[in-house]
Amino acid sequence: MVEQVFYTALAWDLPDDSVVVAQALAEGRRTLAEEGLSVPALGDWNAFRLYLDDLFEGRRTFSDGDQSKRIADAGDAIGRASPVAALVAGFAAVAEWEGPSRYLLLRTSQGATNWGWHGLVLPLARNLLRADAVWSASSLA
Repeated sequence: MVEQVFYTALAWDLPDDSVVVAQALAEGRRTLAEEGLSVPALGDWNAFRLYLDDLFEGRRTFSDGDQSKRIADAGDAIGRASPVAALVAGFAAVAEWEGPSRYLLLRTSQGATNWGWHGLVLPLARNLLRADAVWSASSLA
């Protein structure tokens, strides 16, 4: 799910102005670093995609669900002022949560009731809308 949404965002919704992208990625990276995560330099959307791949595939992980929720909440908070930067935290939280559990989350009733749908996916959806990423938000919904 998160991979499809991110690729939709790349194709249709995310800004491509290098200055805007660099500022958003730097601010988003700071948000993750403040939570104690080691985040590589994010010079463009492709570098961020590689980071998301690492989270989705479990090569990088968060300490626990509480940290995921704090990251999603931090993204939601900065989303009011900087919605594109907020997407960094939102996509990271959802990728790390969804990756190892993707089959459970998308194919079982237990997955359908998982806390992450409201705690992580909903803040990402709000920030996609704030960033005028309508196609991506639609894909997420």
